[in-house]
Amino acid sequence: MGASSAASAPAGPGSSQPTPPPAASSSNALPTPGSTGPLKVFADVAIKGAFSSAETRLTVAQGPDGAIFVAGAAASPQIIWVVDGVGPAGIAEHVQGPVTALAADAANLYVGVGQSVTAYSRTTGNVVRTWHPALPGTLTQLVVAGTKVWGLSTESADNSSGAADGLIELDPSSSSPVRSVTGFAGAFSIAAGPSSVYYVTKQSSELVEQTNAGATITAPTNQQVNLQLSGPSAIQAVAVVDGQVIVQHDAGQGLDAQLNAYDATTLVGPTAQTNFSADEPLALTASGLFVVGNSDTAACTAGQTACVRRFSLSTGDMGDPLALPDDTIASTVTGPYPTVVLARGSDLHVLRIS
Repeated sequence: MGASSAASAPAGPGSSQPTPPPAASSSNALPTPGSTGPLKVFADVAIKGAFSSAETRLTVAQGPDGAIFVAGAAASPQIIWVVDGVGPAGIAEHVQGPVTALAADAANLYVGVGQSVTAYSRTTGNVVRTWHPALPGTLTQLVVAGTKVWGLSTESADNSSGAADGLIELDPSSSSPVRSVTGFAGAFSIAAGPSSVYYVTKQSSELVEQTNAGATITAPTNQQVNLQLSGPSAIQAVAVVDGQVIVQHDAGQGLDAQLNAYDATTLVGPTAQTNFSADEPLALTASGLFVVGNSDTAACTAGQTACVRRFSLSTGDMGDPLALPDDTIASTVTGPYPTVVLARGSDLHVLRIS
């Protein structure tokens, strides 16, 4: 089994240390839905009072064993919650937030706050090390790519101003960053592969791969972007699936978007487009791609205000969508075990999908 999370039951608000971890992870109790058939909520784990209605987004990471880490209310000090398997929510860490990025591997939880990244042991909850990379703006994304951790920092929320971006490559076993990449703009999403990360820059015209070995590989996106209507950051890398880099091309100022794929080794592409929505979170799971939609997107059926469903790059939405609560404020989907994390009122809910 993978390493357990750093908590198994809620600690008091004034606790300075996380609750001791359970003896073993309960990931073997998690569902893995098949490629067809109706979806259902296997478990609903509530985290009471963990969300602020002033927020519009959640910061979530899932470990390879299925443990979910989530930061809701952007207070400081801030609680990072953990749901291990389908057990009750516990406190993983208290941090000086606001938390802007999370990632997890079998050994550590990685927390981005401002311009720093801290690794916490998932076994003890203790700080393993902290990095302070010299990057512009704020860390907005952390991903695990093989044995390395990568962070993306941006100076603006949507890069519409052309502000500088930066990448940092971290080795969890080293106190010094491996390298930083600066001098580019227009990337507000990175996609992690087995040993590299991908992003799009140069006003959506260039696809870039940064490998863990230190190589930089570039290729044209071969897509036309209306810079006035869609903006210079219309194309973003969102996932790596079966040896393909998936990019999302947002068209115009509405929800219309398309997905295309490029070969993850050669960067040749794009493939034919698949219609998508700019407002749908997408996640790769062991059961394929899943998306969360709402009444404004094509994913949900009539009468559903929020839903989750399977998705195929070649055919689009697949199967009947599973309705989510009507009063969902914010939601996201994550893998490798299909899981929707959503906010209802002041509570967070971790929904395991089967």
